[in-house]
Amino acid sequence: MKSPGAGVMLMMVALLAGRLATAQTTPQSPPPDLATAVAPVTVTATPKALPPGTPTPAIETYIRDHAAVSRTDRVARWREPICPITFGGPDADNDFITARIKAVAAEVGAHVDASPKCASNVEVIFTAYPQQLINQIYKRHPLYVGYHHASEIRALTTFDRPIRSWYATATRGYSTGEPDQTSGGVGPGQRVLDESWAPSPSGDSSSRLDTSLTSEFANVLIIVDQKQVAGYTIGSIADYAAMLALSQPAKQDGCGALDSVLDLLAPHCSGQDKPQALTTSDRLFLKALYAANLDLNKSFADGSILQQMKKGPPK
Repeated sequence: MKSPGAGVMLMMVALLAGRLATAQTTPQSPPPDLATAVAPVTVTATPKALPPGTPTPAIETYIRDHAAVSRTDRVARWREPICPITFGGPDADNDFITARIKAVAAEVGAHVDASPKCASNVEVIFTAYPQQLINQIYKRHPLYVGYHHASEIRALTTFDRPIRSWYATATRGYSTGEPDQTSGGVGPGQRVLDESWAPSPSGDSSSRLDTSLTSEFANVLIIVDQKQVAGYTIGSIADYAAMLALSQPAKQDGCGALDSVLDLLAPHCSGQDKPQALTTSDRLFLKALYAANLDLNKSFADGSILQQMKKGPPK
């Protein structure tokens, strides 16, 4: 793939400029020059059930590795419709990856923004200079790397794998029948970004399991190092990007008991046949993620995802 160079870096930073500033309430109207032609969304095959006898601890480990916690001890997923954009590579590859992310999102139950001029909230960028790019993005728009403490900045902005993703998350209050139940923090229906310098969102303090808060993605930034992915098929990269766009993994550097497309680039999976596409486990996890009850804290949300995965796809 052709190297995008500094011009694309500046374009990327400009694209992100101000995008999250209005994310507290309603989506920002997209500038007209961000329209991207993508192929029609196609639905892929319904995922098969896990093999009979799959041990529960293996599924639990998979969920733990593939579902990170947000600032409020929640598992995050998309609530707003996703609008992916891909650039830095040949147009055909860019369009293929964008269309693939949309197709997988539709398959697993995430909402997709069908407007050709939607404001992007998933950015996939191919570059030969990934470290310089994330440095520029963090310098100008630190919200795009997600909630973090000052001590985590170096690790968070070090590009240390072929493909890396960053998650800007938001906390939303939901109504449980009491209009002022979350008035001390995030109100019912209100959405606030998880900012490093802002107080931690608070909700209903009467329950340690349910605080009347949910977590959701506000933006997912995915940077692909062109040099390190040379030799991989565009289909494998597209499925890898789709997995990152729709879920936030807690671990990407090792192989679990259940196969995942994220094993493709894991440094410690060299002795195994690495999956080249979304696996049955990946598809069932994503479908479970978007069907499970995530109103409760992490351990209970994991249990809901576990039951959905074990139940398998609808008959």
